[in-house]
Amino acid sequence: MQTLDSTFNPQQLNADWSYPTPIWFGVERVTELVNGCELLGKQRPLVVIDAMLVEHPLMVMALERCTQAGIDLQIFSAFRSDPDTEMLERGVGAFNEYARDMVIGIGGGSALDLAKAIAFMAVQTQPIWTFESLPNLWKAANDKLPPIISVPTTAGTGAEVGRAAVLLDLVENRKRLIFHPKMLSSLVIVDPALTLTVPAAVSAAVGIDAFSHAFEAYCANAFHPMGDGIALQAMSLIKHWLPIVVQDATNLQARCYLSAAALMGAVAFHKGLGAVHAISHSIGGVYGTHHGLTNGVLLPYVVAYNRPVIEAKLVRLSENLNLAQPGYESFVAWLKDFLASLGIPQRLSEIIQAPFDAEYIAQLAATDPTARTNPQTLSTQQYKTIIDNAWFGY
Repeated sequence: MQTLDSTFNPQQLNADWSYPTPIWFGVERVTELVNGCELLGKQRPLVVIDAMLVEHPLMVMALERCTQAGIDLQIFSAFRSDPDTEMLERGVGAFNEYARDMVIGIGGGSALDLAKAIAFMAVQTQPIWTFESLPNLWKAANDKLPPIISVPTTAGTGAEVGRAAVLLDLVENRKRLIFHPKMLSSLVIVDPALTLTVPAAVSAAVGIDAFSHAFEAYCANAFHPMGDGIALQAMSLIKHWLPIVVQDATNLQARCYLSAAALMGAVAFHKGLGAVHAISHSIGGVYGTHHGLTNGVLLPYVVAYNRPVIEAKLVRLSENLNLAQPGYESFVAWLKDFLASLGIPQRLSEIIQAPFDAEYIAQLAATDPTARTNPQTLSTQQYKTIIDNAWFGY
């Protein structure tokens, strides 16, 4: 089992970046939250935080420093994983009732997406799905959003640097995305120490989420060499450091690099995503499966179906990952071994207990916004083929 490197000094990895969001990265930097509020000139934030994090020692310290500086915190933790429109309405109600001037999101992807959505909808007069992530719909929105500070506590979703939020539509019982450029966080604070308590299985699932972000961004059809470079480096870091985190949750060096890789995957997917996320959003909305875990199950099947249009890219990716024989076969063999070593199931039938409607999921996937940037356009029937393959393990 890998352990802490006795020569590792976490302060060496403290840094301030802008890609394009200002990012404060480093161990125990969450205690600088008060500085972020002061930088943005705000005194009355709504703090959207996972309930289990409120008593985390680092969070207690960070929030106490804010209170001591005269910042009026209003805690909002009345939500659960996969936030829905009812939770959003409660959050917007709290923002307005307590006359908040900023939103701070602290937690995993659910908390961060909800925080961004609250900030967005706090200034809108039209229904939320008016602004679904489809071409140009965002232009009808009020863009005078309150500032947002995002503090991720898992290394995977990358929601802290995204311009969209995923919410569950309770009417249609499916996940949908809303998008606006101003939903980009005003400040991101990434403190890898906050991820030390994440269990191994969750670390594996969210780590594969980050890998799928980078992989789909790299394969998406668009000219974006910056995105490609960031995606390649993110996958290389995840290949090396995710197994170490899963073996030894206390390895702070591995946690630091994995937190950086999660950021990078999400920065890269501004280029686009693809069929993995289109199907995963659909399955997660209907069956409540973990998003990263679902991505991991689906990834080999989507790779196989997209092979004709991504095979050349897989040669470069294999070289970047230092695989012995660069190419499709080598990459797929490594990917399957990698997923198995992390405990990711091989089939959808292993993570879904309810009767499964592949046809309905295929219909949802074909219309998901992330389907637009899959390397090839897929029909509903083609999505069903991928889903059937993933269900039975073909």
